[in-house]
Amino acid sequence: MRATTSTPHAPLSSHRANQIQIRGTDVGELVGAFSFSEMLLFSRQSQAPSVEQRKIVDAVLIVALESVFTPSAAADRVPYKNSTDSLTAGVATGLLAAGGGLFAQAEAVARLA
Repeated sequence: MRATTSTPHAPLSSHRANQIQIRGTDVGELVGAFSFSEMLLFSRQSQAPSVEQRKIVDAVLIVALESVFTPSAAADRVPYKNSTDSLTAGVATGLLAAGGGLFAQAEAVARLA
């Protein structure tokens, strides 16, 4: 079931003893009907997202996930974690390491969107 009946002014969530609603729709109707990215959009805009909106959110989540698990992401955390008073060391390491890897991926996704 695709929830489209809720109003733009519906509260983010509400509950009763036997029911939980998100944006005016019973959570039981949402589970299995929406993917994670669709649910993110639904909770933000109170209506089922379009295919284009879902694809953009999926692309952003993929790039964000990839940037968390790359070696350069791990490398930029080490200087900052060992010297929390030197934020610039962590930022500089991350920028130097990202280069054509992370930035190229983000550019490719941006061209698709």
